[in-house]
Amino acid sequence: QAVAQALRQTHVALTGLLEHEHASLSLAQRCSGLEAGVPLFTTLLNYRHGASASEDSGQSWEGMEILGTRERTNYPFGLYVNDRDGGFELVAHIAQQVGAQRVAEYVRQTLEGLVQALARRPSMAAVEVAVLDDEEDASLRQKGISLRAGLDAQPLHRLVERQAINQPGAIALRCEDQTLTYGELNARANGVAHRLMALGVVPETRVGIAMQRSVEMVVGLLAI
Repeated sequence: QAVAQALRQTHVALTGLLEHEHASLSLAQRCSGLEAGVPLFTTLLNYRHGASASEDSGQSWEGMEILGTRERTNYPFGLYVNDRDGGFELVAHIAQQVGAQRVAEYVRQTLEGLVQALARRPSMAAVEVAVLDDEEDASLRQKGISLRAGLDAQPLHRLVERQAINQPGAIALRCEDQTLTYGELNARANGVAHRLMALGVVPETRVGIAMQRSVEMVVGLLAI
């Protein structure tokens, strides 16, 4: 999907959500169908639009001095966009094991890539926008890991096939007491895929799958 099209769809989706901006958290919890006590979400994105501190200061602040402020959150992943004075800043509150600086750099790099794509190549595929800076990308490549261009923009089953060739004995899937290597996973998925083709399934055929989370479910999804 092109960058320009992806951003338009995102804008439409977010605009539609404004209809529910005043819904209470308790209402959202009831509508979710989740059991009581289960977190409704663990990731928070908060866009805050307002005037600058200088514009906010008025008679209500006379005689008072702000010594310092500190924000806290109970969410393990919180990203805040402060839109002020024609510009904006990003504030990240991220669990320590992940790192706020790291996530903020990912977001900054992605935003820069989106802006450049809109200005120069709006038809560029959104998956090609770089998330990593050159230094971190080079570091990961030295370790045999590449995250550029959406893992080469290949579908998941192609990536599994590649791993089945490069690391057939590596563990690909673990569910309770069952494990499958990449070689085993790919072979089983291919077996189901050929069975589907024998039944007349062709590209663009809709195939439904209904089962509990299990090794078989993943095999079936890859086959489809």
